[in-house]
Amino acid sequence: MTMQMTTTQLGQLTTTQAGGISAAQILQMTTSQLTAMTTTALGGLSTTAVGVLPGNLVSALTTTQLTSFTSTEIGAISPAGLAGLSTTQMQSLSTTSVQALSTTQLSSLALPVEQALTTTQISAITATNIAGL
Repeated sequence: MTMQMTTTQLGQLTTTQAGGISAAQILQMTTSQLTAMTTTALGGLSTTAVGVLPGNLVSALTTTQLTSFTSTEIGAISPAGLAGLSTTQMQSLSTTSVQALSTTQLSSLALPVEQALTTTQISAITATNIAGL
């Protein structure tokens, strides 16, 4: 089953309206539906909704869309969802967003994505997370 809203409708959502999208609805979205949302609307998704994004939806996001998420939202994405990140997407994350990643999330990254971390991003990873890798 897919979400009932069209890409056009999803592209018109406000931040407040996007905040009403549930985790169950996120799981019903197609990549076209998610990527039709504006960066403003994506920023309005709850951490619960962002947390269930599967890898195929995460990988479909543009770097601009991905970086519209707060560090709290990035930190909420499940390890399975983060496994969908590309090297380009990883390099687009701010140091604050990288710092928000848990050891489990960092461990879920594909080796090429891990290797794509910039020196600035690596310096932002906490000692606790480094010790847990």
